[in-house]
Formats: sequence, C-alpha cells, structure tokens
Amino acid sequence: MDVGADDSHTATRIALMGFRAIVPEDLWVDELVPSRGYFWWRVRRAQHLIQHFVKCLRELKCAPGEFRKVLVAEAYLHVINPYLLLLSAVLLMMSVVLAHSLVGLSALVLGVVLLIVKQYRMWVVQQLHLMVAGVRNLWTKELVWGMQTK
Repeated sequence: MDVGADDSHTATRIALMGFRAIVPEDLWVDELVPSRGYFWWRVRRAQHLIQHFVKCLRELKCAPGEFRKVLVAEAYLHVINPYLLLLSAVLLMMSVVLAHSLVGLSALVLGVVLLIVKQYRMWVVQQLHLMVAGVRNLWTKELVWGMQTK
C-alpha cells in the first residue's frame, strides 16, 4: 500500500504494469461507514484520492497508451473539476448581481432545483468533499488517523 487510497492505488498499479482488472457485474460490496464524523471521514478519503492521482500523473509517460486517457480523466475529475463547479457558481452569481443576467439567474435556479435529484445532490456533495480535501492537502497529508467506530 502506498497512499491511503489503497483500492484505487492497487487498481492503478495493476494498470500501469499493463494488466487489466475485470470486475464481475453481479459483485456487491458493503462498506461500513463511521457512525460519527462521516463528513471528515469522506474528506480524508478524498484527500487520499487526490494524493493518489497527483502522484500517478507523474508516471503518466510509463502508462500503457489506452490507460493514459483514463488516468488523465480520473485526475481531472478528482483534482480540477470540483473547483470548476465553485468557479462556475461564483461567476453565475456575479453575473446576476453585477449584470442582472437572467441566463445566470436561470442557471443558478436550475442548479438549486436539481438538488432534488439524488444523483445530482450526491455529486455536488462529493465535489464539496474533494474541494475541502484539496485545501486540506495543502496543510496536512493525514497519512495516519484515529480509529473510527463503524
């Protein structure tokens, strides 16, 4: 194990060696989550994913050709994309406040209304975890953490 994202790390190491991982379609996994401190548990996991993908980008030139695209896409989704959501929301708010933009207001209202849809709401919360994790990674890598009750 290298960084805390042991599942992603293992799968990436296998792909970097030129092998493929095949997951059966009917496979189910149950994961216990902490009874307290769930938000920070998710942030810690997001920190490890960010650390993992940033580290893997350094090995991009060694990756098999077909895996390079996947690795770049995953790194983008975990490291850059969350901040684009924040930037978009800020720019839309500025367009509404400064330019009285109906298009900006419509986009903001649509974004809020879409929070009704569970998948969208989960994606927004995941982006929040990744943003907090990215900022936390500037100060602490948190490679060791206390045991949590699950």
